[in-house]
Amino acid sequence: FKKQQILNWAFDTELIAIAFIHDLRIGEIPVTWDHHHGSAVRPMRNIFTSSAGLLKIKWNILQGVYR
Repeated sequence: FKKQQILNWAFDTELIAIAFIHDLRIGEIPVTWDHHHGSAVRPMRNIFTSSAGLLKIKWNILQGVYR
């Protein structure tokens, strides 16, 4: 988590990338979710944010940020 840079929609993808780079094992556990009034998915905004996050992860990998 110390090397994590992204705190938006792409945070989990970044953590998986960091784990992969460091040869860490990843486990899957179930979680419960409750809808909170006022929370919403905004497809156009979230697509842009997620895409930008993926590009940032790729850039960070190329720059050696996660090593």
